[in-house]
Amino acid sequence: MTIKEIKEEVDSWNWNLNIFEIYDKIKEEFTDDGDRHLLLNYAFEYYNHDRMLKELMDALNVEVETQEAVRGYFGMKPYRPAKLKHMPA
Repeated sequence: MTIKEIKEEVDSWNWNLNIFEIYDKIKEEFTDDGDRHLLLNYAFEYYNHDRMLKELMDALNVEVETQEAVRGYFGMKPYRPAKLKHMPA
């Protein structure tokens, strides 16, 4: 997935999906580990470190990136360009 696609997907959730719907969507539609990693790390930052998203990340075995790395990778303000550390190969 491209950065634009990830941003559009997470933005489309727009606080309308509950955590169980997000879990189902991730499990059914996003089977690639890299896509899951990017989606959930961006969502975690986008939704201000929501506790339930952190639990979802734990359940799906997705590493949490640092705030600085996520903001840098996705160009979120304020940010400094950065690389993601735990991105699956």
